[in-house]
Amino acid sequence: WLYRIAVNTAISFKRKHRTLARMETQNNGEYIREPLDSSAASRPEYALEQAEQQTRVRQALARLSPEHRAVLVLKDIEGQKYETMAEILQVPIGTIRSRLHRARLELRELLEKSEQEK
Repeated sequence: WLYRIAVNTAISFKRKHRTLARMETQNNGEYIREPLDSSAASRPEYALEQAEQQTRVRQALARLSPEHRAVLVLKDIEGQKYETMAEILQVPIGTIRSRLHRARLELRELLEKSEQEK
C-alpha cells in the first residue's frame, strides 16, 4: 500500500508537469487520441524510477514518528487488522484509526516534498 501511494504521488506530479506525447489513430472512421506508449514498464528508466521511489518511501518512513510508523507498517505492510493492531500497540481501535489516518497524510506530504525537491 505504501508503495502504491508513492507511485501514485509520483505519477500525479509528473502528469501535472508535462504533457504526454499523443498520436491520432483512425478507428471506424473516427480519430481517437491515445498515448504513444501507456505502459510505464516499457520505458528504459522505469527500473531506475522505481528504485528512486522506494528510497524516497524508506526515507519518508524514517522521518515519521514511531507511533505513525508502527501503524503504517502493521496495517499497510503486514496487513494486520485493526483489532490486532490495537492489541499489539495496547491502544484503543479509535486511536489506531486516527493515527493511521494522520500517518498516511504525513507520509503523503513527505513524499510530495521529496518529489518537488527532486
